This record gives sequence, structure tokens and C-alpha cells, in this order.
Amino acid sequence: MQMPFKRRQLIALAAALTLAVPAFAQVAKPKVAGIYTVPFEQQWAGRIHKALKAAEARGEIEYKATENVSNADYERV
Repeated sequence: MQMPFKRRQLIALAAALTLAVPAFAQVAKPKVAGIYTVPFEQQWAGRIHKALKAAEARGEIEYKATENVSNADYERV
């Protein structure tokens, strides 16, 4: 009985498939939502917002932000 592949061909095929798998596996970007009770001009909110916008510009995350949200409206937003 003859094998359809030679040993070296089988090893090469396995190596090619192993290297190709990461190219097909795309990881979804994390989604980040910023809900702030203060305007972005406030120091702490502004710094967090600026850092998250920079991460979004680099393509690391998807970011949406809302400012001046009252505590009672958190769930609605």
C-alpha cells in the first residue's frame, strides 16, 4: 500500500497550516463605554477620555462616551 503523501510533504503541510491559523483568527476589539457624570473638561474625566480616544485611534478598542449623565440615567445610557 502506498501513502498519498511523503513524510516530508506531510511535515511541510502541517507546518504551513500551523503558521496560517493565526492569520485567520481575528480577535474582536473590546468595546468600551465611558459614562461620565461630569464634563470632559474635568481633570480626571478628561484624562481617561483622552487615553481611551488614543487607544481607539490606534485601533485597539471601540470607544463611545457620554458626558453629563445624571446618576439616575446610568442604566438608560
